[in-house]
Amino acid sequence: MSSQTESLALPPGTILQQYQIESVLGMGGFGIVYKAKHLRLDSDVAIKEYLPQHCASRQGSTVQPVSQQSAEEFNSGIESFLNEAKQLVVFEDHPNIIRCKDFFDLNGTAYLVMNLEHGLELAEILHNYADAGHSLTQEQIISLIVPILDGLSFIHSEGVLHRDIKPTNIFVRKADSRPLLIDFGAAKQNFQQTQKTKHQMHTPGYAPLEQLGSEGDLGAWTDIYAVGVMIWRIVTSNPQPPEAQFRTVRVMQGKVDPAVEELDKFKGAFTQDFIDTTLKAMAINISDRFQTAEEFKTALLQSNPISDKDLGDEIKTIAPDGSPGGIVAPTPTPTPTPTHVEKSKLKPILLWCGAVIICLLVVIGLRYSNVSALFDEQSISETAKINIDEEIEIIYTLMSKAEMYRNEIISNESVIDTLRSLGELDAKTQKNLRILVASNDKNRVSIQDNLQRASARTLALSEQRAIAESDVDLTIENKIASTKVRGNYEKSEFFKDLHNLIVDVSSLTTKTEKQSLILKKLTI
Repeated sequence: MSSQTESLALPPGTILQQYQIESVLGMGGFGIVYKAKHLRLDSDVAIKEYLPQHCASRQGSTVQPVSQQSAEEFNSGIESFLNEAKQLVVFEDHPNIIRCKDFFDLNGTAYLVMNLEHGLELAEILHNYADAGHSLTQEQIISLIVPILDGLSFIHSEGVLHRDIKPTNIFVRKADSRPLLIDFGAAKQNFQQTQKTKHQMHTPGYAPLEQLGSEGDLGAWTDIYAVGVMIWRIVTSNPQPPEAQFRTVRVMQGKVDPAVEELDKFKGAFTQDFIDTTLKAMAINISDRFQTAEEFKTALLQSNPISDKDLGDEIKTIAPDGSPGGIVAPTPTPTPTPTHVEKSKLKPILLWCGAVIICLLVVIGLRYSNVSALFDEQSISETAKINIDEEIEIIYTLMSKAEMYRNEIISNESVIDTLRSLGELDAKTQKNLRILVASNDKNRVSIQDNLQRASARTLALSEQRAIAESDVDLTIENKIASTKVRGNYEKSEFFKDLHNLIVDVSSLTTKTEKQSLILKKLTI
């Protein structure tokens, strides 16, 4: 177990109501999943603890926001966590949806108790296939997707959208290779009555245009788009599907849709009906997609007819090494729930050019008369002891998120400029334009927030180095080396630049000087 996990996770033996923690199964940016045992029934369960590392920390056993500014986001997250539990309870009888057994508040946060399932996320399985030089056949893909569509059809009939379908949110059981829909944290209830929200949660590449802003018409077609993209990702072995904005601007410019262009390369290995079905599911325009999961399922089966009776047999032939025995790798290891942003491409962020940050501040609307306004998270710098490993991971995550939002703004602006250049727009195009403008406004606020938090944590680390220089230096140097060994050179370079910044800041005398230097260099 890593030092970061050790510092955040509750220790084995901890009692949470009627459950006792035994070990950590996985850890991600928004929580920790434990293996636990029901004390009276002596049955194993999985317990998901809400602990968003970018805005909360643990003091003893208690989880709390890192600052007053973070409290609103933290409390909102707990509410979404509760909604996830309510939805899973309703769905507990469906074979393709993870089952919720219990939910409770404790230690300042919330816990979701689920069935303990053994297997792997689809994302990890696809990674294993890529490493082994194998790919799934058309029949195997259909056999995997059809049960997922059955699960979606059920939740849609209950008035719920998942809104975050992707390989990391599909869990495949080892025992019978059954795919399960997991992570309903972004799910939306009563979408038919209440369609619009101020902040639409989404994963770039898997989210259609209507999910990017506050004016999109959400429906079953929204989840269908994500499933279509997931098939595209499996077929092409490309882990970064083209975003809806990029696809839209290409089409508006009279160029070939990049999703279509890439999928056409695989016509020889897949039938035309299968490719057409996939492209229909992930069509840019809502009206061009399947309107229900059942329609999508029917089209998939017709593209390569296999009976329901054969589905299970087809799935069981899927293994990374091509041998029988199930879709799951022979020796699965617990996989942490990954953050979306850690896989994004992060450019070097520690720049010496003050002009760049000035331009960025103008673009994203930062208006600070006093540079210390960026460092309001006093609770961070006042913490007696900082977990260095944990802090630099959080800074990386925050900067990655800011980079992701910046990239979305750039891609959205390209589409916006193209749409505006067309002159008079019809009602549908005008609506799409408003969606993109609203999305950019939201992203600018998110950039500001993430830069602020990263800056505050960098200042805290520099203050920690003044107290324990060797501890900070050694920890970061080990972090640089370990990420480089794993082949994550970009992340290793980030940690190296961050270390240089912390050293430079530590040498300064006044807090104002330190804040000014961080603001100058910590940018995207």
